[in-house]
Amino acid sequence: MWSANAATVSPSANTADGRVHFTAANLNNKFHRSIEHAQTSRTLRAIFRDKKYFAHHSALPACPQFGDEGAANHTRFCQQYGERGVEFFVYGARGFDLAATRPQKYPARQTLEASQAVARLHGLDVGQVVFARQNPQVIDAGVFHNDVIAVGNGNVLFCHESAFVDQQKVLDDIAAKLGGTFTAVQVSNDDVSVEDAVQSYLFNSQLLSRTDGRMLLLVPEECQSNERVWAYLQKLRSQSTPIGEVLVMDLRESMRNGGGPACLRLRVELKQQELAAVNPATLINDDLYKRLTAWVEKHYRDCLGEADALAVALRELGDRLAHHLVDRALRDNPLDGGLGALAEAADLGDELEGLARGHVTVERPVLREVAEPAREHDALLGVPGIEAEHLGATGGRREVAGQDLHGGRLAGAVGAEEGRHRALPDREAHRVQGGEVPVDLGEVLGADRDASAGEVLLGHPGNPCCNVDSRGCARA
Repeated sequence: MWSANAATVSPSANTADGRVHFTAANLNNKFHRSIEHAQTSRTLRAIFRDKKYFAHHSALPACPQFGDEGAANHTRFCQQYGERGVEFFVYGARGFDLAATRPQKYPARQTLEASQAVARLHGLDVGQVVFARQNPQVIDAGVFHNDVIAVGNGNVLFCHESAFVDQQKVLDDIAAKLGGTFTAVQVSNDDVSVEDAVQSYLFNSQLLSRTDGRMLLLVPEECQSNERVWAYLQKLRSQSTPIGEVLVMDLRESMRNGGGPACLRLRVELKQQELAAVNPATLINDDLYKRLTAWVEKHYRDCLGEADALAVALRELGDRLAHHLVDRALRDNPLDGGLGALAEAADLGDELEGLARGHVTVERPVLREVAEPAREHDALLGVPGIEAEHLGATGGRREVAGQDLHGGRLAGAVGAEEGRHRALPDREAHRVQGGEVPVDLGEVLGADRDASAGEVLLGHPGNPCCNVDSRGCARA
């Protein structure tokens, strides 16, 4: 999925424990997106794996009241990178207030409750957080994420004049909490309509700092093709705003799939020592680029056949089991355990054949073919083997892994994914017991409800408005 939808990230300057916090987005508004957060979490944990500097939280509960779309609805403002700033969360609806105004044509994918839960999990100070409701009319015009109608960087917000409900109050709140200089560059409807903004992805751009203190707006080529949008951008260049340059890029392939420049990045703000703690095998350089390209040329499918349907159904199971065996063997006998584990992994074909129980036939070479690309890819990037805790309660998933694949039906693959999701509570409990960052119901739901306002108050230990005890559990 798009990088901007992978997670919400809070830099260490803003968090209570001084670590960089990540919460994978559950993306539960769309089924095909909702199945991705487990792999997203695994990837983020592999890249940012030093617990001294990085804290990872599992995705929020997979229910409509906690719909979370990640950084596409989140922006951080600051005077200088590395300094404390304001985190700006934009939501489309209140999950527990069905009487509140909401869009009528398209769903509001982000809820206030989800944004508040992420803020609590990250240990953000209530005085450094602003929650804003997206204009339901622009959602119905096709603005499914805030990054289709606004983009921010440093102390600058570039947005449409119709982006938010009570927009002036929202801007005043950001300015007051940020302190110092804050500039909102608002585009009027007379210059660019919401429809033109959606068609051109004007605001799904990247706003980047230049060395001279001004900013560069990186926009897709579609902005140049839209006469009204391009006329506005020419006028913007001559105005006295922090945006001093517009750079156009051809992102046709990405745009055809619904992703502009903003969708292609997840901003992770790091201090020097935090950058040094990042898994070095995941930082791109010429050598890694060549090796990744070789992997893609060798393994990336450019056509699909019947054998590929089987590979898709068994790939994750085979890869997880093989990684687990290798990881276990290397822990037990780091000198030669890895070779024995690879041989044992190849024999897993017999086990998978038994699990299929006549629905599909699995040969050992097939398992090797399924697992090999993933093993090579993980080794290439230095990703550690799957720990036992990540396997969780997989019994139910194994049982359905081969169901209904006969005849080319997809039900087995969906059933397998459902089985994995059913195991999530057990996996999460194991992580909590093992000392990982706790995800208590109290942390997610937070403080007591204000019966008169129908809101969940933002709070975390140490904040004046906190209604959560030291373990993250809500107090009565």
